[in-house]
Amino acid sequence: SASYPDSPRSARAEEADEGGFELDSWLREAELMQYSSALRVAGFSTRELVAALTRSELRTCGITNEAHVTSLLAAAGALAGAPPVTFRSSASEGSVREWLPADQLQQDTAKL
Repeated sequence: SASYPDSPRSARAEEADEGGFELDSWLREAELMQYSSALRVAGFSTRELVAALTRSELRTCGITNEAHVTSLLAAAGALAGAPPVTFRSSASEGSVREWLPADQLQQDTAKL
């Protein structure tokens, strides 16, 4: 199978994923199955490798649609254990205390 020579993970492409990770299932859930072949050829077939994907690596794989890159990175972050971004439709006292610091952080970040 071919590989992308500049991919730092090409040599690890044949690693087995002991956690039962299925690239196609992950891509199907993200509604981005069209990238299955590109990611496999580049060696991104295990949970560990997919979870550590970078924007640059996705572009090297030929994935240039910015919305798709962003979606893949978000899904990869979820694999890596990053908390998903969620919004609550109803706010209780407890939930307000949870989202208020995050909202303040976004405001502070916007000032940079």
